[in-house]
Amino acid sequence: MIQKKVFRVLFFNQQKKEQKIKYLHLIKKKQKLYRIYYTFYFFFLIYKKFINCITKNGKKIIAYKIMDNLCCTLAKKTNKDPFIIILNVLLKCLPLIEIKKRFIGKNKKKRRLVLVPCMINNPTKSISLAIHWIIRGARKRYYKSFKKNLYIEILDTYKHLNSSESLKIFNENQKLVFENRTNMRFKW
Repeated sequence: MIQKKVFRVLFFNQQKKEQKIKYLHLIKKKQKLYRIYYTFYFFFLIYKKFINCITKNGKKIIAYKIMDNLCCTLAKKTNKDPFIIILNVLLKCLPLIEIKKRFIGKNKKKRRLVLVPCMINNPTKSISLAIHWIIRGARKRYYKSFKKNLYIEILDTYKHLNSSESLKIFNENQKLVFENRTNMRFKW
């Protein structure tokens, strides 16, 4: 039995430089799904997570406008697919190990705080950490509009520049993990 699914896909025409909407008619057989479905579903989840992290005081419409403007400017300036750019940026900032704080000792007076590196088993947690780092780096920028700050932060991490705050946060995390690698035995 063949089921027909309709997916709404955004793509950017490089000749006209305008955002257009195209409907892809994908045919789903019993155990076969096309790769396009997975990639767009994955990007849709990341897009939603970006919007939830950008949202302040419950104003999601502004967050949607910021993300749409970001995708349009990335497509215009770089002449590449903005989905691929954002995925590459996330892969550059994706942490595999995080630092957790543990108190060691039986008595309350003799307890000490120890930083313990732990593996991140859940991939959605590592993706959300990377998104939070990118947004935190964009908020540290000195331009007036958050749209421009986010755009410049994503381009800097894509080009692997030293001015990227998210890469600095990622490197600081890696240094903390390397310095506290002897505390791995306290992970329980």
